[in-house]
Amino acid sequence: IVGEEVTFTDTSTDPDGPIASRTWDLDGDGTADAGVTDASVTHTYATRGVVSVTLSVTDGDGNTETLTRTVAVTDRPVAAFTHAPTPALVGNPVQFTDTSTDADDIASWEWDFAYDGVTFAPTATTQNPQHTFGASATVALRVTDAAGAVSEVTTREVAVSGPPVAGFSPLPD
Repeated sequence: IVGEEVTFTDTSTDPDGPIASRTWDLDGDGTADAGVTDASVTHTYATRGVVSVTLSVTDGDGNTETLTRTVAVTDRPVAAFTHAPTPALVGNPVQFTDTSTDADDIASWEWDFAYDGVTFAPTATTQNPQHTFGASATVALRVTDAAGAVSEVTTREVAVSGPPVAGFSPLPD
């Protein structure tokens, strides 16, 4: 995921001794990255795309083997939603509309209609659910895209008011 650290681990073996040296090309430019020679290395990608990562290992006899694998770097989806009516009325359903965005398709939704700010406890998994409230609440949404990237939890306060109270007073004659 763009902006997140990725760890690559060399699992190379040599039947007649240890791996003597290794080089990595983590940015896919075709050139070994200077000073990157450890068996386990990390890299953070700044942009979305497909990158060819190359590891070259050399054994104690000077024999070299190179392996290239592609890595798909994706964006994290952004969870967002609206709701209506505003304010909501006690005991009446509130319609939630997902407005999340991502370069890939959103594959799943997790809604928490009583988010406490600490524990995310999803209670609905449809894209555009309805929920009835008894009081004002914080609603949280987390989405996952088709590539498996998960959004941060986004929240919105849903103000809930009581129903109107009818009343009148008689007019004097």
